[in-house]
Amino acid sequence: MSAALPFQLEVDAGIDVRVVAAAIAFAVLSTVSFALGPAWSIARQRLTPDLKGDGSLRTRLVSGPVLVAAQIAVSLVLVAAGGLFVRGALNTASFDPGFPLDRQLVVGIDPSLAGYDKTRGHAIYRDVLERLRTLPGVEAASFASTAPFGGMSEGRKVQLTPQRSVDATFLIVGADYFRTFGLPMLRGREFTSQEEDSAAKGLPAAIVDEPLAKKLFGGDDPIGRQVQVAEHEDGPMHAVQIVGVAPGIRRDLFELTPSATLYVASGSQYREGMNLHVHVASGVSEADMLSTIRSELTRVDNRLPIVLMKTMVGQRDSSVPVWAVRTAASMFSAFGVLALLLATVGVYALKAYDVSRRTREMGIRIALGASDGDVTGLVLREGAKTAVLGLTVGVLLAMGVGKLLSGLLFKVSPLDPVVLTAAALILGGSTIAASYLPARRATRVAPMIALRTE
Repeated sequence: MSAALPFQLEVDAGIDVRVVAAAIAFAVLSTVSFALGPAWSIARQRLTPDLKGDGSLRTRLVSGPVLVAAQIAVSLVLVAAGGLFVRGALNTASFDPGFPLDRQLVVGIDPSLAGYDKTRGHAIYRDVLERLRTLPGVEAASFASTAPFGGMSEGRKVQLTPQRSVDATFLIVGADYFRTFGLPMLRGREFTSQEEDSAAKGLPAAIVDEPLAKKLFGGDDPIGRQVQVAEHEDGPMHAVQIVGVAPGIRRDLFELTPSATLYVASGSQYREGMNLHVHVASGVSEADMLSTIRSELTRVDNRLPIVLMKTMVGQRDSSVPVWAVRTAASMFSAFGVLALLLATVGVYALKAYDVSRRTREMGIRIALGASDGDVTGLVLREGAKTAVLGLTVGVLLAMGVGKLLSGLLFKVSPLDPVVLTAAALILGGSTIAASYLPARRATRVAPMIALRTE
């Protein structure tokens, strides 16, 4: 049985003349732009030095180091960016959300996808919890409307008075939710099984986390106090009574501090899709427990849609922020290695060409008594000057690029001295190494042959 979608997606596979024209215009513009430099250089070239045979050489000897220095600078930027993202990716493994990630499982189910209404869905949630809480190897289990690292959250306005209002994260949870996460209550209690199963008489119970309690009550005890909660965004308010204060947790990688959160019992509100959280006992295989949970859910209802089955570590690692940081690390690392290789080849080619054009000079120096070390040092010093120029510009550019990427870096300073120093040392070492082979070749120039070289 299929349901009609509330919208239609239309795809036009025809050729858009505007797109083709824009592509042609960009191609022509880029071609002309890259041709202007050489054309201007040729137009301003003086013929007399070229007829004497030294004009083109002088131009190449001046422009060559500048181009290679620019290449080193760009390479340093890419290597540094790769280093920043790699450090950030390594830091994601040590991210502390405020609760232990090990032995935590998250399973998403949605009875509405099977066509079940609220009554049937509520009964399924109750049966699932009763079955899983009695499983060997399960220490605690509970439900929640959203899961950490899930990329989705629900917000509500919570107010103590009209003058004291807070935008808070809103969660519907079951009994033993905080015990499942290994979090002791700071004050008060968790929700009871009765509050989990059905709406209690009187005011609905609510739990606030520590950040929300401080924003609403300061240092006062919130237990037993009432707050107003919006039913939905900009909707009417209704009262709830606070029965507990829980520790704050971070639900997203880039959440610097725990956000203010209000929890209400699942018996007071219903959600079509919920996340089942399971805390397994020590020594129990998480993979085996996931397989067992799947079997138990099938026994409850073989039509029950399971939309998510992961360990909490897997949930974190598959989240969009972690994926973005690690993908950026891989991408910029690959670009950095390629840029490093190209810069090394560029330096080697420049110095090899320079040495070959200066064969006569090298021969004269050797004939006048220059040692191998003197000739090698001459070539290496010239290569080092090019490297210093490129590295100086590259460090400044890398600092600017780091600032631009700071929003994507996880617990890494965009001006991290370790990364910048390591990138500069890698580029500098590669440049010196690339200059060494041509330098050694210069020491093998035979003076008599060199003096006869035109």
